[in-house]
This record gives sequence, C-alpha cells and structure tokens, in this order.
Amino acid sequence: MDEKLRFYKSQEGYVKCELCPHNCLLSENKFGVCALRTVKNNIPIVINYGEVTSFNVDPI
Repeated sequence: MDEKLRFYKSQEGYVKCELCPHNCLLSENKFGVCALRTVKNNIPIVINYGEVTSFNVDPI
C-alpha cells in the first residue's frame, strides 16, 4: 500500500500531491491543477486511468 501512495502525503484534511511542481492540496471530490487527480474516500485517484490519452499515426 505504501508503494502506491508514495507521491501523496496526508495533511490536515487534505492529501498533498507531489507528482509535479504544483504540489496541489486535494480535498474530497476537488481536483488539482492538472484536473486529473482527486480524492475519493480519503484515497487519491486518477480519473483517466486506463483510458487513451494520446494517439498518433506515423506515415511510413
């Protein structure tokens, strides 16, 4: 469990995200600067997990 949450730290009612230089303080159902990370039931989650985030066709 600690391995999964190593980029997050709990602070007085918030979860601090340390994945980028913004160091957002996330509260329940609120989003950080990236608009991808939030907190549900005191667990930080990423809303686009498992979805395609970019696509490119390279000519041959």
